[in-house]
Amino acid sequence: MYAKKYVESGWLGDIYNCDIGSVQYVKAAVSPSQPGVGRVDYSALQAISDGSILTAYCSCPSGAGRSCSHVAAIAY
Repeated sequence: MYAKKYVESGWLGDIYNCDIGSVQYVKAAVSPSQPGVGRVDYSALQAISDGSILTAYCSCPSGAGRSCSHVAAIAY
């Protein structure tokens, strides 16, 4: 549900993609769900091949787990 909220609220920035071989890399800036003074957008990235997400990353505190809502917003 958070991914949908990010997209519908306009917190998902422009989406950029690049194809290298059979892998498509998708990147976007995503605003934090609790914006405030000094908060910057998170950088979320996915590597996709044959419709499956191979790996993902986000610069948010939960991004190392590759399953945060910012990454999910790109997939949504």
